[in-house]
Amino acid sequence: MSESYAAQGVNIRHHALGEADRIISVFTREHGIVRAVAKGVKKPTSRLGGRMELLHCNTLMFRRGRSLDIILTAETVRSFGGLRLDFDRLAFALYLAEVVNGLLPVGHPQPVVYDLFVSTLAMLETLERPELVALWFQLQLLTELGHHVGLTACHGCQRPIEPQRHGVGFQLSLGAIVCPDCRFGRPDVRELMPAALTLLRQLRHGGIQALVDITEPVTVALGAQRVLGDYFATLAEREIKSLRILLDQAAV
Repeated sequence: MSESYAAQGVNIRHHALGEADRIISVFTREHGIVRAVAKGVKKPTSRLGGRMELLHCNTLMFRRGRSLDIILTAETVRSFGGLRLDFDRLAFALYLAEVVNGLLPVGHPQPVVYDLFVSTLAMLETLERPELVALWFQLQLLTELGHHVGLTACHGCQRPIEPQRHGVGFQLSLGAIVCPDCRFGRPDVRELMPAALTLLRQLRHGGIQALVDITEPVTVALGAQRVLGDYFATLAEREIKSLRILLDQAAV
C-alpha cells in the first residue's frame, strides 16, 4: 500500500497536466517543497477546487507516487484573500513565491523559512508598504540560507562605503557592493544608488519596525528591488519571470 503523509503548505507554483489535472509545487513546513499532482482539479466538481490556487495555505494529505506525489485532500488554513484585492500586493507575493521556488531544493525541510514566508504573506496583506515587506523578506531569506550580502564595505578594497557615495555597484556573482574604483571592468555589476543602499542597510538591521518607520519613496525601494531581483536570478541560475511584471506594475 502506498504511503500517505500530512503536511501544512502554501501553493507556490502550478502548471497544467492534461485537461483536468495540475502539478502543484507546495512549500510545506514539514517536507520542504513537494511537487504533487492535483487530480481533476480543473473540473467544476473537484473537491480540491480553489484550495489549489496560488498562495493558498492548506493542511494536506499526500500519497507518495513513483515520480510525483498525489494530493488526496486539502483543508484551508488561510487563503490570503486580501492579496487578490490589490494587484501590487499580489505581484510582490507571487514574486516571493517564485524566489522561494527557485532557491530551495525539493524535499528539504526549511521550517524557519516556511514560517518567515507565511508571516510575510500576512504582512503583505495588511502593512501599508508591500515593497518594503518584500525587500525585508528577501534579506531575511538570504541570511537564513547562508548567503552573506555585503552592504558595508567594498568587496574589492575592503574600505567602508559611506551611504552618500555615488557610483557604488552591487556585484551579482559576489553578492556584495563594490566602490567606484573597484567596480571598473567587472561585467556583472548593477548600479546601486545611495538611497537604495541606505534603505537595504536599514531593512537588514532595523527589524520589522523598520517597515513602519522608513519613509523613503517607492522609487528608491524599486531601485533596490531591481538589484536584489537580479541577484536572486543569479543564485537560482534562472530568470525570475515575475520580477519584470512586478516592477512594471509597481512603477505605474
